[in-house]
Amino acid sequence: MHIKKVTAIPKKPLIDAHGESALYQIFWQEDASGKVFGAKKPEGMKSFEHFARITLRPGDTNNLHTHKDAEQVYFVMQGEGVIQVGEERENVSAGDVVFLPAKVQHGFFNTGDKQAIVYLIGVKV
Repeated sequence: MHIKKVTAIPKKPLIDAHGESALYQIFWQEDASGKVFGAKKPEGMKSFEHFARITLRPGDTNNLHTHKDAEQVYFVMQGEGVIQVGEERENVSAGDVVFLPAKVQHGFFNTGDKQAIVYLIGVKV
């Protein structure tokens, strides 16, 4: 069994492709970003590539970026914003779930006046 308390995971930016304003809490991820958090993938997890929480203040974004070998699902838990997937842009708010295909540029932009929290799950393709 693998249990982590989200409040125990520090919030840090992933400045590689995601910019400096979005704060990530990585539960697990098997790459350089995961190493920043000491976030090893739980034994027995085969398909799930990464799992994280993103906190975005008003006006913040995790920048447009692409994952070449992972599909993702964003769960908007709090706040609102605009999600861009490829050339499409849609307003989203708490309770919305967005599928992000591999190899397609995407990003979340907090256009609201409150903090947004987004959980993401990535699955290797």
